[in-house]
Amino acid sequence: MPRPRFHSLAPTQQQLILDAAFAEFSAHGYASASLNRIIREAGISKGSMYYYFDDKHDLYAEVVRAALSRLVQEAPQDGPGGPDSAGGLDGRGGLDAATDPDGFWLALEQHAVRLVAHLSATPGLLELLRGALDQADAIETKQGVEHMMMPWLEQTLRLGQTLGAVRTDLPAELLIAVALGMGRAIDAWLLARAATDPDVTASVPQTIGLIRGALSP
Repeated sequence: MPRPRFHSLAPTQQQLILDAAFAEFSAHGYASASLNRIIREAGISKGSMYYYFDDKHDLYAEVVRAALSRLVQEAPQDGPGGPDSAGGLDGRGGLDAATDPDGFWLALEQHAVRLVAHLSATPGLLELLRGALDQADAIETKQGVEHMMMPWLEQTLRLGQTLGAVRTDLPAELLIAVALGMGRAIDAWLLARAATDPDVTASVPQTIGLIRGALSP
């Protein structure tokens, strides 16, 4: 994670460094990315970079975390604000309008379709995330992202249980762990397909169906 001095920078300076690193990692992958090129593009000294991050992997983990944070916050959604309103995991994505189990799972499916479509339309982010899945050390990044998602997952689980769409005979922690485990496998599969399949969103209903099968009463 970034050192405290990075967080003391002005937001515009933080973003300049992250943007330079995002461009380098998405274009070249982690192994071939050049820290010197990132430093040059960000307009800072090598000494300054090590005031902000321990090493290249530390910077990479923060770039992936920040990129995923933007994805889950900014992906467009359909709803009261229209198809261009902010959505992602911070938005309810139509879930609040669900009144029964079918409506709940349909809203989740539509939400996932929008996220996948948004990801497919941003090649740089797609390449960055595909590279992250290939990195053995990315586990801490994934755990950080899952921690960020936890409030949304807990709220969604409670809503699903209220509507009778999600089982209540097992602890919530176990249900969330099952959903996360299946989600990791589905994410890896969808990211691999998205690079070559222009209609990867067509696969989303089936993947949501897998999760529904595991979590439904």
